Amino acid sequence: MAERANQHYVPQFYFRQFTFGERNIHALLTKTGRLIFNASIKGQCAGHNFYGSKDLESLYSKLEARHRAAFAHLMEIAWSESPPNLTPENVAFL
Repeated sequence: MAERANQHYVPQFYFRQFTFGERNIHALLTKTGRLIFNASIKGQCAGHNFYGSKDLESLYSKLEARHRAAFAHLMEIAWSESPPNLTPENVAFL
């Protein structure tokens, strides 16, 4: 099995914001209007070697990890009653 062959053009952590951390999400196929219940997040908005290069996918993964951390911090702030505290690094990655 090829490493990093299933490359996502929408990071999986975006979908998890709607699933409370679960691995499945409901999906709507826009072409047909068909609704799919409990579709695996792993297969959504992804393509086999979408970026064409495992090195490029690795770079995107590193960037997405920073973005995910900043986004998680932003979500904590959104639900917190204390004043916002975003670092310049958080802002840069958002």
